[in-house]
Amino acid sequence: MEKETAEREAERFDDYNRRASDASRTAVAAVVLLNSGAWLAMMSQIGSLAALDPQPSIATPFLLWSGGASLGVVTWLIVYLSALMIAGEFYQPKSKSRSFWINAMPALGILTVLASILCFLAGSLALAKSLG
Repeated sequence: MEKETAEREAERFDDYNRRASDASRTAVAAVVLLNSGAWLAMMSQIGSLAALDPQPSIATPFLLWSGGASLGVVTWLIVYLSALMIAGEFYQPKSKSRSFWINAMPALGILTVLASILCFLAGSLALAKSLG
């Protein structure tokens, strides 16, 4: 009876971890796509932007969108490491340092996703400002 309860708990944990990882990967893909899509869209219009007088400053939006995409990649790494730590906490003896990082990783991941979204918004505003 106790073994069945432990197995059910392990299955529930694995299911929860899988769902949380899937949601995290979706969020990471969204912010990377958002920033890299904006970057690529501007690249496709570079000829039109160069023909404008005065020429808009496009360096700032490029840097911000590149930074936002990079933050998305960093977030993926955080999600991956977090999943490894959570699995290690469940299947191995408890560790104080691992417990600290298990609690810190979600907050760090949320901060990097929010920073990536802010990079997209700031890049968009910078482009709009330079256009007029």
